[in-house]
Amino acid sequence: LICKGDLTKRSRDGRRHFQPVLRMLADNASDENEKRRLLELCSAQGNEEFTQFVRQAGLSFADLLFAFPSCRPPVDRCLELLPRLMPRPYSVTCSRERNRRRVRFAFSMLHFEPIDGRRYSRHGVASDWLASLKVGDQVQVMLKEPSRFRLPPLSNSCSDVRRIPLIMIGPGTGVAPYLSFLQHILLVTPIYFHPKWFCIAA
Repeated sequence: LICKGDLTKRSRDGRRHFQPVLRMLADNASDENEKRRLLELCSAQGNEEFTQFVRQAGLSFADLLFAFPSCRPPVDRCLELLPRLMPRPYSVTCSRERNRRRVRFAFSMLHFEPIDGRRYSRHGVASDWLASLKVGDQVQVMLKEPSRFRLPPLSNSCSDVRRIPLIMIGPGTGVAPYLSFLQHILLVTPIYFHPKWFCIAA
């Protein structure tokens, strides 16, 4: 899930980071109106226009190529300016104590309709690719150091892990790490004296 440049990264990092891209597109636009428009967007006078047309709409490099079809930038120049497509980390939803030869993980399918200057539907880069896989397809993965998500240290008043009541709240973390955590606890210490609660935002 790594390539040289991210065509889909939205322009949320500010105008200063996007100016070289707009200038490069203007230098390679054959249509004079498109060239003038691109130069306006990256000029000091075009700050408000950039905010409305590019930043608020979250346009990506691919969106700009669709919006200004006369632009034919060289590939090597694009690779210099585009941010690198970073790996997508996913948390497993199962404990390795249950099956050491199988890994399960969860992900959300993202879909954005064309709106506010975007001329095409946008899907999640990694999630859409994963959803297209068929049984038997091979995927290259790499293991990452697990998080520091652990039970708190046992105290003198409660030295038995089975007697610790748990309330877990996941604000934006997703359900995956909690599912694997709960499954691991149930497999390691199947007899519990207190309920375990897990709350997620609706």
